[in-house]
Amino acid sequence: MTGPLLCEKALEFNWRLGADPDFKASQSWLEKLKRRHGIHGRENCGEKLSSDQLSADAFRVVLHTFMEEGGYDEEFVYNADEAGLNWKSLPTRSLVAHHEAHTSGHKARKERVTVMICANSMGSHRLPLFVIGKPAKPRSFRNVKKLPVVYSHQKKAWMNVHAFNEWFERTFIPEMDQGVIGTLKLLYRKRLLRQLLSSEDDTPESVASFYKRITLKVYGSMAAESWTLLKQATLRGSWNKLLVRRDPDTDTGDWNADSGVNREMEEIMDTLRSTSICEKCERADVER
Repeated sequence: MTGPLLCEKALEFNWRLGADPDFKASQSWLEKLKRRHGIHGRENCGEKLSSDQLSADAFRVVLHTFMEEGGYDEEFVYNADEAGLNWKSLPTRSLVAHHEAHTSGHKARKERVTVMICANSMGSHRLPLFVIGKPAKPRSFRNVKKLPVVYSHQKKAWMNVHAFNEWFERTFIPEMDQGVIGTLKLLYRKRLLRQLLSSEDDTPESVASFYKRITLKVYGSMAAESWTLLKQATLRGSWNKLLVRRDPDTDTGDWNADSGVNREMEEIMDTLRSTSICEKCERADVER
């Protein structure tokens, strides 16, 4: 049983019981709960480290040696990582998802892109998002002089050597998925849902109409806006383990991968529950 899972269950019980609407299940609440009930973390003793852990430890030494010998500051150390995203996906239990699933020609599952993020370890410089889709020339890109993202195409919308070398000459890829990609996805989904609620009424037909109007161009704009909204502390915090640093901006609670994701998820769930199209949606329906 992990801390984030305890917080998630606490939020669920609080909502089901109709208790305090301002309850957040924060990290401080979790620590008080553990002290009150004598809950302690336990580590397995006598077991060998996994090969992944050994590789990570070895790479950490190599990275620090490389930076010291080359005289590289953290500001000039960059990281890039990629993730697949179904950019038209709405929660599977929403009425519109049910409506679209029974509509002839429904292709929502194929609306997938690969998005790559790149930023320095200080979080002070982030490059434009790199988006890889299937069409070479999406119709929504016509007459668009400049996109807010860098776009490329591949038959299966996958990252390959050619696309990657076009974007960036890779030196190394540390753990960029420590809350950064997950937070970016949630920020995008939150913008998508808010735009849906602000422009439509909550009937399956009107939501389906909105869904059909979402294009790669619209996705690119919303994803780029979400990327700029990602806090610098989140980017800095994702490097703390690798660089073995204690960052006052991220160690005091301003950044925490689990709490950051939980906070964004809370807002998304509140948005979903405010409309009749997603009354039965649960967290698992959004985490896709």
